[in-house]
Amino acid sequence: WEDLAPGRIDRAIGESLERLDSYADLLLIHWPHPDLPVEPMLEAMTSAVERGLVKHLGVSNFPVALLDRAIAVAPIVCNQVEYHPYLSQTAVWNACRRHGVALTAYCPLAQGQIADDPALVELATSLELTPAQLTLAWLLDHEGVVAIPKSTHAGRQRDNLRAASVALPAHAKATMDGLARDLRLCDPGFGPEWDRS
Repeated sequence: WEDLAPGRIDRAIGESLERLDSYADLLLIHWPHPDLPVEPMLEAMTSAVERGLVKHLGVSNFPVALLDRAIAVAPIVCNQVEYHPYLSQTAVWNACRRHGVALTAYCPLAQGQIADDPALVELATSLELTPAQLTLAWLLDHEGVVAIPKSTHAGRQRDNLRAASVALPAHAKATMDGLARDLRLCDPGFGPEWDRS
């Protein structure tokens, strides 16, 4: 977010592409700048698309009002936000669906907290799943949602991938829906005003 000011954003895009030694499939504004309008940032990023340096544009940590403004300026394909069972993102999810934009869930496993939740562990065990598989299956069950869990452990990576083929019963979805308690794990002082779902 420190590189979003006019003049700096073009340089930041160029430096990122130089490190990649290629084009980028997706270029994101990682955090909105608290004091700068989003429109000039997205115009600079759109220029990178027009020059063939970037294929797609996205945003991250954009609440509904800011996402609406971004969509009015640029062809946004995704909004990456913190999303897990303890943080409802219904308002953002509905806005993404309205605009035809994917919602990318980061911290989908609540930084590991789901593994210690007795209700979640009990439900996962009853379905012969791990808590991570249950959580990822629940997220992926939402239209237009993708999840990006982090793991360096090959076995967990394989388990996480298996979640894409899990069909959850209605009672499991309802239980998962009921876990939301507005627990936000990534909330820096410069972050935007969040939507209440």
